[in-house]
Order: sequence, then structure tokens, then C-alpha cells
Amino acid sequence: MLGRAALTGALAWPAVAHAQATANGQRADSSTGGSVDWLCRGLPQDRIWGPPPATSAADAKKCAGTLYFGIQNNTNQAAMFGLARFVPPWGYHLLDSYFIAGSFSRTFAEIGPYVSYEIEAGAGQRLGSLHEEEVWLALYARWKYFPWNDYVRTTAAVSTGVNYASAIPQYEVYYSGNDQGNRLLHYISPELTFGLPSMPDTDFVIRSHHRSGGGQYFGDNFPVYGSLFHGVKGGVQYLTFGVRQRF
Repeated sequence: MLGRAALTGALAWPAVAHAQATANGQRADSSTGGSVDWLCRGLPQDRIWGPPPATSAADAKKCAGTLYFGIQNNTNQAAMFGLARFVPPWGYHLLDSYFIAGSFSRTFAEIGPYVSYEIEAGAGQRLGSLHEEEVWLALYARWKYFPWNDYVRTTAAVSTGVNYASAIPQYEVYYSGNDQGNRLLHYISPELTFGLPSMPDTDFVIRSHHRSGGGQYFGDNFPVYGSLFHGVKGGVQYLTFGVRQRF
């Protein structure tokens, strides 16, 4: 009987050891990866509303980095989007300043497969005829559902936020409407993204990188808005192209 018990124990021990090692490994993974998972996996409201888990690995990746490059676009943004007399892309008035930038974004809320909300922080450098640096912080609302997404993944987004420039160039003074300009301006930068279903983490980005004061719409007496941007009208704008990678 003792021999049979010893034999049973000897045969069972490797399985027990393997199970224990697996459990320890899972505990170690959860303890070391918890902070990373909180930063870039899932949504902050998950613990409150308890939505179903992500259906794919790409869906679970809520952080993204974007690098892009652009050329200064002197076309009125309202005309670019048909809010004034429409100007098509081939009619844009491009100037001799360029822009290189990078940003980090994090999705913090979603409405099904249709809408997502993101917070973004970015920094960029003007080149060519302008030389200032920019930093910005913005909220983005993104529409994600298009009927052709099985062929070309497409999203459209618009932002609201603040953009700070290291100096005020003569270009912005000229278009400011108050002959002064302002380093801190509103950041409203619509964008389109396109991607292949076979590359769910990578997108091609087209963004109108735009800072202005909105003075022609709100003036300097509008609560908060007017006091922040001092009634400035126009600012610098770039037509940019880039690549976004989710992680």
C-alpha cells in the first residue's frame, strides 16, 4: 500500500507542480502588467458599466501614437469644409512653411462600434518660413462606422482643445484681427483616417492642424473663450499627413 501511494504521488507531482507554476506565472503577469493594462487596455468606465469584453486584440488597444508632416495651408477652414464657399483640395492656397509633429492619444469612452472619445497631447515644430514650436491638449470625438469598413477602415474626427505656440509670428499678427495675436489659441483639427482590415492597429491620417481664436464668431466678450484668446481671429494652419499606431 505504501508503495502504491508513493507511485501515485510520484506520478501526480509533475502535474501539480506544472499547475502551481502556471498559477504563479499568471499572478506574476497580472501584478507586473496591471499598470500597463490600465494605461492602454480597456476603458475607464469598464468597472462602472461593465461592457462586454473587446472582441479582438485591436479593439482592446486604447493608446495610440501618431507622427505626421504637413505644409502650411492658407485656405479658410470654413471654406475647406463647405461652411463657406467650398474650396476643393486642389484649390488650397499652400505656403512655404512646414510642420513635423507627434502626439499620444488615449481612448477613454465609446458608444458601441460607432463613436469613441479620446484625449490627445502633442508637440510640433514649424519649419521653413516659420520657426515656432507648438504644444497642445485636446479632446477628440470620432465617428467609426462606415458601410465600407470591411474593405477600407475609415473614421472621421474633430477636436476641441488649446494650442500654445512658443512665439507669435508676423503671419499670426497679420491675421489676428487685433494686431497682436496670442500664444494660446483654440485647437480645432478635423481629421480622417484610413486603414486596411488586415492591419487593424495602423492608420493613415489626414489632419487639418488648425489653431485660431475664433474671434470672428465669438469676439472678445464671449465668456471664457474671449478672455482666453482675446478675440483673436486667425492663426496658423497646416495640411498634414501621417501614420498612427495603436498599442
